[in-house]
Amino acid sequence: VPCEVQRPGVPHLSGVAGAGPVELEFHDVPSDGDCLFSAIALSAALTDGHPTPSVADLHDRAGELRLAALYLLCPAGSPDPDLILGGLPADLVIDPMPGETGAAYCRRMRHQGQWGSTAEILALTRVL
Repeated sequence: VPCEVQRPGVPHLSGVAGAGPVELEFHDVPSDGDCLFSAIALSAALTDGHPTPSVADLHDRAGELRLAALYLLCPAGSPDPDLILGGLPADLVIDPMPGETGAAYCRRMRHQGQWGSTAEILALTRVL
């Protein structure tokens, strides 16, 4: 269940020049293998000024973000040979299991519960 956790002793960070200190808040997300996508969904909602999403809404949005990232990374079922992320071709950024092909990676990553990697983070910077 996502919930706000206040941590005592958390340092204040300097915000934009002249804006004053920024206080950090910690939020939990479900530990269901979709935590990367849930954390990004939660962060996006809070950044846009929305209240903390319900677990069901967070789960749904995490699934949407997963598919959006994979649509960019693997539009035809395998890593897009023309996609450059972080200065590298997508097939060098993805994180396949040992012996897994790029196409198999794309199939596996479309399923909930598969941990996202740098490739999905970089893809979401283009999607969001």
